[in-house]
Amino acid sequence: MLLLRLKHAIGLLAWFVGGLCAEKNGVFVGGGFVYSHFTRVWGFKMVMENLYEPFAPVPHVGDKITGGDTHTGALYGGNLQVGYKQFFGKPKLFGLRYFAFGSAQGGSYSYLTFNAQAQRINATQSAAVFFYGAGLDLLANFYDKGDQSFGMFVGGILGGESWLLGKSYASNKTCQTQLPLLARECVSADAVWKNQAAIIQASGNQAKYFQLPSFQVALQAGLRVHLSKHQGFEVGVRYPFISHPYYKEVDKNKWGNYGKGGSAEITLQRKLALFANYIYNF
Repeated sequence: MLLLRLKHAIGLLAWFVGGLCAEKNGVFVGGGFVYSHFTRVWGFKMVMENLYEPFAPVPHVGDKITGGDTHTGALYGGNLQVGYKQFFGKPKLFGLRYFAFGSAQGGSYSYLTFNAQAQRINATQSAAVFFYGAGLDLLANFYDKGDQSFGMFVGGILGGESWLLGKSYASNKTCQTQLPLLARECVSADAVWKNQAAIIQASGNQAKYFQLPSFQVALQAGLRVHLSKHQGFEVGVRYPFISHPYYKEVDKNKWGNYGKGGSAEITLQRKLALFANYIYNF
């Protein structure tokens, strides 16, 4: 009786596997919406005893002060990927996909500043990020029959990341990103920090505004479903590992902002990205 039941079970499994019509290899194009949470971090070390004081000396609590602040914001945009997928074994429930990738997002973060009456008010800084590169995902299908399939993907993307910080406005509509010689013109924060680096360098100190893209590594995972031969969808989460250096200053003399031996750095980083894509299979 036990052998008969086992034989029957094996027969059903063979019928099920034989009836599978595995997802096919081929070229695919995907794109959709992506949301990211990001942080802007400023950290500094100030050496008070080496700080230039144009007026009478002020009392020092200590000779070194470290500090900074962190602001968080949200970015919204889209991503696009083009690649090739292939499955292995029989049935073909496991595979790989290789793709070129690009995304663009824009958003802002809020911070506190001062108005003309020395009162603290809110301000908003606009930001944009571009991420591009190539990726590889491991595919696994839990269900695959006919033109329909359901499964998961786990993989990563290697590439470059570029950040842009635009204009900043306070809640009273006054511009917060201006240059000393262009007081009536509202410019981008990128222009402000590039000018700041030039001023610091002219004083004999080290400063750099990072214009070039930085290297980025991101892991991703999610679920994917194919509703027909050509149409599919996926949702997932992406985690970028590396922060982008935006501005860095190292003071070699007392004419810097932080005194001889002082330093400061600004970094930007997307902490988490959520995405939903439409997939077309050729």
